[in-house]
Amino acid sequence: MKLYTTIPNNLKVYFNIEIEAYKRELSSNHLDKAWSHLERAHILGQRYPLAHSYVHWRMLFFGFKIKKRKK
Repeated sequence: MKLYTTIPNNLKVYFNIEIEAYKRELSSNHLDKAWSHLERAHILGQRYPLAHSYVHWRMLFFGFKIKKRKK
């Protein structure tokens, strides 16, 4: 089994597109769309530990953000 540490450049382009779309939708308060982009980034990055961990951190902070809005 080969361990991939970083996402290849040809895939990183699409990963970054999803992350930027997530940020844009989140700043516009479109939470469903923002989450959808995080899910796509998660799928693209799941074989690559750095990208995968980065998306999980984003997901965690997304959860904190929406939890605060429910109060």
